[in-house]
Parts: sequence; structure tokens; C-alpha cells
Amino acid sequence: MEIVKDKDFGRTDIDKLYIKSNENRTIINKSTVINNTRVDKIRNVTYHAGPDKTLVEKQTGKTITPVVIKESKKPEQTLNKII
Repeated sequence: MEIVKDKDFGRTDIDKLYIKSNENRTIINKSTVINNTRVDKIRNVTYHAGPDKTLVEKQTGKTITPVVIKESKKPEQTLNKII
């Protein structure tokens, strides 16, 4: 499990910001579980949405710009258009 500090949410270089694994247990023990499960009955899919956008904005001090996530038959990660 990789963990980053809340102030680093939304950064594109988080691969350089991981918290050392020996600190993970302390952070996990102090964490609050966000059980934000959503069910899409049309697609028959359950997913974990994570923290609310406003909570992340409050913790980071940054505005979060939503992006559209589209279903695809081939696995890849691309970002074509920001809303």
C-alpha cells in the first residue's frame, strides 16, 4: 500500500512523495475509514468513491477539477478532456 499526505492529493508527481513504509502503520492507525461505496444499478457495478471532493479541497487547500471517466473495453489510462 502506498500512502501520500493529504496535502499532496491532486499532485501529478506523487510517485516521489510516498510516505516511508515504516510510517504507514502509525498513519493507518490514526486514519478515519471513509466508507463511500456507490452502486451503479444500470451497469451492475459497485465501486468505492473515496473521500468527498469538498473534504479533499478543504484538506489540500486546492480546487479539485472533476474529469469524466468513461467505460472502455481495453485497459489504459488516458485523460482527454477536463470538464
